[in-house]
Amino acid sequence: MILAIVAIVLVAVGAIAYFQFKPKLLSQIQLPGVTQPKTSPTPSINSFEDCARAGNPILETYPRQCKTPDGKSFIEMIQSETANWKTYISPHKIFNLKYPPSLFATSSRDLSSFIEMKDEGVLSTKDPWNTSFASDSDFRIEFFSRSKKSSENLTDFIVRNIKEQSGEFYSSDYIPEADKKEINVDGQESLWYLGMLGPAVQHIEVYIPKGETEVIVVGLWDNSQPPTLEHQRILEKILSTFQFID
Repeated sequence: MILAIVAIVLVAVGAIAYFQFKPKLLSQIQLPGVTQPKTSPTPSINSFEDCARAGNPILETYPRQCKTPDGKSFIEMIQSETANWKTYISPHKIFNLKYPPSLFATSSRDLSSFIEMKDEGVLSTKDPWNTSFASDSDFRIEFFSRSKKSSENLTDFIVRNIKEQSGEFYSSDYIPEADKKEINVDGQESLWYLGMLGPAVQHIEVYIPKGETEVIVVGLWDNSQPPTLEHQRILEKILSTFQFID
């Protein structure tokens, strides 16, 4: 009886060992004429197309953006729509961009301001740029550069910028009540705000950091509150061609 029990136990242990190690043994056996499948290396991601093919999430901005799990962002390149656009270079040679030939570019303005900022020009449907909007199709895009304290993050800078421009009319509700979204401009994580942003009509301001101590401020204004979706799309297209000059 005892021998029978021992025999059963040995058979059971042998069966368990067989089925446990059989797959591993078979995988190590190289049969003549049979090629073992190789594990494909993970493809590198170096463009929007690579990122999209890998199944990563795509942000429906203009242009579209694809983000990888490790935080890298790739922008879809759209060449045909801006192929015949003109090139604009900012007065202080900080950046260049493409803009529709229907717009007028003014690279220098005689502006007075109670805060320190550099005028980087304006694109407008009107010439001169400061002519009042005659129709809903009119708009202008203004560019400034301002120094940022090295101790400030981008949000701190934006609060200070709006507070200084608003002066005594500043309200702590301006920024919380504005619509905000993150966008990528020339590889820089930038912020897009739509709202009052001071004692003025609703408009758009985009903040593009340049290094640790400078920010480009872009403003969109038109005859509507807020600016029309069409004018916002034009601004997004223009920003998709924005490049810092170094």
